[in-house]
Amino acid sequence: MTVDGKKFSGSAFKLSKDRAFHHGTILINTNISRLGDYLTPDADKLKAKGIKSVQARVTNLYDYDPTITNEKLCSGIVEEFFDSYGERCDITELSYDTISSIPHLQNYYEKMIDWNWRYGKTPEFEYEVSKRFEWGKMNFHFNMKQGKIKELKIFSDALVPDLIASLMNSLVDVKYDKLEILRVLARMARENPEHTGELKDISVFLADALA
Repeated sequence: MTVDGKKFSGSAFKLSKDRAFHHGTILINTNISRLGDYLTPDADKLKAKGIKSVQARVTNLYDYDPTITNEKLCSGIVEEFFDSYGERCDITELSYDTISSIPHLQNYYEKMIDWNWRYGKTPEFEYEVSKRFEWGKMNFHFNMKQGKIKELKIFSDALVPDLIASLMNSLVDVKYDKLEILRVLARMARENPEHTGELKDISVFLADALA
């Protein structure tokens, strides 16, 4: 959805025999500059081999109504829904406690949070991030397939060739998951105490870059 040609919401839905599922995002008062770090990377740094998303400028609803809040927006959406369908009904908010008490919802929830569902079937893509540390610059070029690091190339001017070679080998076939990658780096730090400082810097950087 857009306002003045600027995107403030993206959504998706699924229709089944007797119900409809709808989810999405709405920008109320988001840090747009930070959002740009994730949604509009350099073309040379993110090359997706799947379906390309439609690019559009984004905006906050706050810019059009400074009094807007999450509660006010939710209430407005509910009322618009009732008006559109000409009926009213009770609303049930699905907390984790509610979901866990209903077996088929709990099963569906477990499926949705499973790594294989979220990342395991993603198309092949490449992702590049770089950072200049005090000890040298590191450029990480990830090649991903089915949610795992298929190949990692590192270009650097740092005088740590053994560390670079170890990183490129150790992260291959690791899930594209921040915690999994950090576990590998922590293990490397234990096994290579001479590079503890560099690996700590890399861990902090990738924890943010891959969030």
